[in-house]
Parts: sequence; C-alpha cells; structure tokens
Amino acid sequence: MKWYKSIRIRVIIVLLIMVLIIMSITSAIVISKTRVIIEDRIFQSNMSVALALQESFDLYFSELKSSMEALSYTEEICCFEFDRIDPLLQRVVNNNNTISQMYLMDATGMQFYKRLI
Repeated sequence: MKWYKSIRIRVIIVLLIMVLIIMSITSAIVISKTRVIIEDRIFQSNMSVALALQESFDLYFSELKSSMEALSYTEEICCFEFDRIDPLLQRVVNNNNTISQMYLMDATGMQFYKRLI
C-alpha cells in the first residue's frame, strides 16, 4: 500500500491542516487585538501631548494678553508720545518671540505707529 492512500496519513494530514487553520485564526485575532491596543495607546499619548500643548499655549497667550492690556494703559501709549513709545515697544517685541509687529491705533482705527522687529 502506498503511503498517500493510507487512512492514518490522511487523518494526520487533515489534523495538521486543522491545527494550522486554528493557529492562523488565533494569530489573526491576537494580532488584531494587539493592533487595536497599540493604536489606542498611541492615540492616548498623542491626546495627552496635545492637551499639554493647548494648556501651555493658553497660559502663554493669556499672559501676553494681560501684558498688552497693561501696556495699553501706560502714559506713553495713551498720549501717543512716539519718542518714548519706540524703546518701550522695542523691549516688548524683543521679549516676546511671537510678536513680529505692533500697531498703535486711535479710537477710529487709524494707524499711527508701526513697529517691526
């Protein structure tokens, strides 16, 4: 009798194929769940970084807004004394990297002064 005609060999081959199929399905499920877990961890990590950046930007710009509001009440700014305004605004621009230009406008919106870095 030839080996490929034997019932034992056929049963062994069928069992091996079934084991391989079960292992493949199990591996696919494990890989899928692992991928979901990794994606969730990456999302959570990115979200925490984004929230931290948002908080730091909010804090920085709220402090900058407060500084600009305080600056708007100084005597030089209120009286439009341009000789005294220039060093004051130059200092503000030099101390804040996010400011590239500053304008002074009157109540009607006319621009009287412009300071570039």
